[in-house]
Amino acid sequence: MTETIRGERIKEVSAIVGRMDMETFIHFTQELQYAYKWYLLGIEVAGQSIMFNEGEHQSEAALEANVVWGDKVEGIRNSVLYQAVRERVEEITGGGITDEWTGWFGLESQYDVLAIEAEIKVQHRKNMPIVGLIGAGVGDAAVEMAKKKIEGFGIRGVFVQDPDADMVEVFLREWGK
Repeated sequence: MTETIRGERIKEVSAIVGRMDMETFIHFTQELQYAYKWYLLGIEVAGQSIMFNEGEHQSEAALEANVVWGDKVEGIRNSVLYQAVRERVEEITGGGITDEWTGWFGLESQYDVLAIEAEIKVQHRKNMPIVGLIGAGVGDAAVEMAKKKIEGFGIRGVFVQDPDADMVEVFLREWGK
């Protein structure tokens, strides 16, 4: 993406983000952070799967995730979407936000953050189990329960439903109305 196009996209996204009421802004920010954590924690689970599963038990999903998802994490961190979020958070808080900030915004406690992140890991463990570790297997029921717990926070996972979709296009479809 050229600097001119990136600049135009930042202006377009920032204008939409700037018009959002606080509830909508918090929802958007949490969806974006969920995507960031989805890929980041996926890398962590993949690494554990690779480390503990040797040879024939090696998870193909774990090997692939470790390579592909690193790019996703960097892409989200450096996206025009996160740039717009950082600008709005800085405006709201009156404080300085670094260009690397990718935190949760609008959750009530650290417990909420840890709960969401634990449920993300449950979903990843379904596809990247640690073979031979008693109790490490995750079934469909556990994954469905994890999804419901995350939905309880109002997070639908709009940015991870289609990993190949352009995130700005998803943003415009969901919030650009």
